[in-house]
Amino acid sequence: MNKPFELILFVAVMAWVGWVFIAETPMERLDHTCRPVNWIGRAASSLVSIVSIEGEEKTAAFFDDRVHNCKMFMWKQFYQVRYEEMVKAKADEARQAAAKKVTNDLLPAK
Repeated sequence: MNKPFELILFVAVMAWVGWVFIAETPMERLDHTCRPVNWIGRAASSLVSIVSIEGEEKTAAFFDDRVHNCKMFMWKQFYQVRYEEMVKAKADEARQAAAKKVTNDLLPAK
């Protein structure tokens, strides 16, 4: 075993992938996927806080934005198309129901 860093990195990545896949809901999957960015941001903020409180706040804000960007990227890659199809189907159903109601309202009462 002459490359322990590569082995540790491989095991860590595989554990992270497993952790993402065992999430029950899409929101949990997005959170688990982007959690390493959050961890790096917290570590960076802690290191910067040694030097500057203002720098710590800026670093935390920077990494908060990166976590949001990560979640948006993953959502667009895996969920946006299905979401748009679902919204379109719901809108079509609502339109059909409204048209049916208008048609029923125009029919003479028996």
